[in-house]
Amino acid sequence: MNEVYAAWVQAIGSVVAIWASFRIANREHQQELLDEKRRRDVQEREKMERLDAVILDAQEQIRSLTDDPDEPGALARHWRERANDSVALQLARTEFSLQQLQAVPVLDIPVGANVVRTLNEAAYALIVAKAALVEAASRPFSADTPQRISDAIFPTAKVAVGKAFLRSRAIRRAQADA
Repeated sequence: MNEVYAAWVQAIGSVVAIWASFRIANREHQQELLDEKRRRDVQEREKMERLDAVILDAQEQIRSLTDDPDEPGALARHWRERANDSVALQLARTEFSLQQLQAVPVLDIPVGANVVRTLNEAAYALIVAKAALVEAASRPFSADTPQRISDAIFPTAKVAVGKAFLRSRAIRRAQADA
């Protein structure tokens, strides 16, 4: 009779050991999946932060070339205060911002939030700004140069910066929700 009990105890012990090893392996697998998801989420968040930074840089560059209609002359003051009264410097900064936008890998652009449209509108505004700066560089710099540049790009910049700002904010909200 003792042999029968011993056999049952051994059988039950074997079943418990098999079940425990299955549970441990399953728990480790679930933890690996969770770690992988967290890693992807961090990578996606970092990608969105870089994209947002590129968009914000483009917005800032466009803004730095346009005068505020509510504060006439602010652009000329801005250029003087920051020693940015060089059209060549503004052109280089604009080209850099445009290159940054154009360097965003297509696969890094998130689906939704109209990010593609935001990038295109910001790029278009930078292209218009670049053309205005190239045209301004062909003339001697004068006190009205910043205003001429602003007038040339203001209609495009107003739309691009406004929409890009709103979409950029939407991107940041989506990041916060994720």
